[in-house]
Amino acid sequence: MPGVHQELRRQFARQAEDFERPQWSFGDEGLLRWVADATPIGGEDRVLDAAGGTGALGRFLSRHARACVILDVVPEMLEAGERAAADEGRRDVLFVRGDAADMPFLAGQFDVVVTRFALHHMDDPAAALREMARVCRPCGWMTVVDLVDGGGDHNRLERLRDPSHTRALERAELEEAVAAAGVAVSERREREAAMPVRPWFAQARTEEAAAREVEAALRAELEGGPSTGLCPREREGTLTLTQTWVLLGGRTSGDR
Repeated sequence: MPGVHQELRRQFARQAEDFERPQWSFGDEGLLRWVADATPIGGEDRVLDAAGGTGALGRFLSRHARACVILDVVPEMLEAGERAAADEGRRDVLFVRGDAADMPFLAGQFDVVVTRFALHHMDDPAAALREMARVCRPCGWMTVVDLVDGGGDHNRLERLRDPSHTRALERAELEEAVAAAGVAVSERREREAAMPVRPWFAQARTEEAAAREVEAALRAELEGGPSTGLCPREREGTLTLTQTWVLLGGRTSGDR
């Protein structure tokens, strides 16, 4: 598929089998509920989880909806999601391979479109947001969740940990991109997510040399060195970092 970030496909193919473990962020029911609380869904709604990986979020949100489509570019993710949906007894979920920036869907095909932790893996997140708004019906709902740039050396260290990371947007950039896509944002939420460093590496299957470099930068900040943008802390021998996650939700334009 032209234009698709090849490193993303390679990295997430490696992670697919572990993607829905409850200890990782994608399978965390508390996080799923946090998104659900900000995303209105009716019984007749058609839900799209764009760049959704295994579709854990879309499946959770659409339990009482009409149907759900999971779109992702990584076939291993879709296969793992299909197995999870079958284990849940779901017959109302369709898995589609495709690029979020060039979706194989008609305009206005969905009532609710969501995306979570995908924009920072994209070369052109603004284009993907415009495409998500296109396939959402006029006055439908979009929810966008992503981590935001913490400043300092944040993006470089994220790329060391996971080479498919392109760039976390600054908070204002994310707001502007969502608004520019035609979403009238009315729901704004923020979550400070603290996590131990070693499991964070394990989730991305970070190469050991890269993990050591990231950890060294975090420890250097604790000793007064340059900012990593990841707010390192150490307590009882456990090194942690903190990301800021931002949720933006709202109605799509009715002028299309």
